[in-house]
Amino acid sequence: MLNLLALGFALANAVLAIGNAVVENNCDFPVYLRSVGREVSPAFYLRPRGGRFSEPYSRDPTFGQALKITLGPDDVFDPTRPQTVYGYTLSEPFIYYDLDDVRGNIFAGKRLVQRSTDDSCPSNVWPQGVPVEPHVHNCRDSEADIILTLCSAQRGLYYNIWEL
Repeated sequence: MLNLLALGFALANAVLAIGNAVVENNCDFPVYLRSVGREVSPAFYLRPRGGRFSEPYSRDPTFGQALKITLGPDDVFDPTRPQTVYGYTLSEPFIYYDLDDVRGNIFAGKRLVQRSTDDSCPSNVWPQGVPVEPHVHNCRDSEADIILTLCSAQRGLYYNIWEL
């Protein structure tokens, strides 16, 4: 009986285990982030050189999630302000993720790296802080974190073909 309970808990934990969408700010300026899906979160302040945001992947099967990064706390609502968007969709066992800019390039001249903690998954690397195709990837490990590092010093484990 005890073994069946232990097995039940182990299986429940395995089903519940998912990774996190993470944003790290290594830039010398602050940024703001809002998590947008069915609802829009309050603005999170990411301080310069060390600000960090993390959320478990949303399990909503009909909507993806967008982490919208801006220079002002309410820029998401201003149709003239630029945004960098880290999008993801959980479809277990896959996590689909992308990186894109809307209405301009906040990080022009700064390296952006979006990578998985699972080294077998591809990375998005923007060497000059502007979109490089292709920018949509998937990873068969939805337990792995996908980390976007703003103003990154690292090159990432996999490069876009245009960077080589």
